[in-house]
Amino acid sequence: VRLPRQITFHKHEILEFNPPKLTLRVTCSKGTYIRSLARDLGEALGSKGYLSGLERTAIGHFLVEDSLTPHEMGDRLKEIWQN
Repeated sequence: VRLPRQITFHKHEILEFNPPKLTLRVTCSKGTYIRSLARDLGEALGSKGYLSGLERTAIGHFLVEDSLTPHEMGDRLKEIWQN
């Protein structure tokens, strides 16, 4: 059991609700446990809540859409080593 901590939700959006499945997009402060959020939402509804998937799309200013695939990273490293 995790001790309660102060967290901030900057944005939250329901992307899809198809009972019993709920898909959310959350922008939150560091230290937020999304699995705990799912559990707490389930408890608030008198049920159980869990994650069937989790995708981190950003950490600070680093965005997933700016990331490289392993193949792209290998190509970049080869370019660096050859120069």
